[in-house]
Amino acid sequence: MAQLAAKHARLASLRIAPHLGTRTRAFPTSTSIAGSTQGGASPAAAVSPGAISAVFTIGYVANQLGEDADWLFDLSIDMFPEDGCLWVYGVGEDGVPAFTEYGIECLRQIIADERAAGRAPLQTQPPK
Repeated sequence: MAQLAAKHARLASLRIAPHLGTRTRAFPTSTSIAGSTQGGASPAAAVSPGAISAVFTIGYVANQLGEDADWLFDLSIDMFPEDGCLWVYGVGEDGVPAFTEYGIECLRQIIADERAAGRAPLQTQPPK
């Protein structure tokens, strides 16, 4: 649980882009979940994360960011649902990664970090 809380704290302080400033996002920690019950509800029921209204497949995100989908797939392996990365399954498919808006922001930060470290391939096309 402590590792998860530390990861949430790290993601909450991500610097999305220099012109946007620091993105702050409140994630419940184990103490806030355990300490917040309302009307006898279970601790998990007392915390209500924002609803996800849409997800974007890795192919769509790669196209929008002008990046190679295979490279983005490699970057997304270490992302979790808390980071905005979900798996979407369809009929006859093995499933594909999909991202919430927050997940795309996290992925952009990972891309920026990889580029700064010199570990990124060239963009396949300009971002849209």
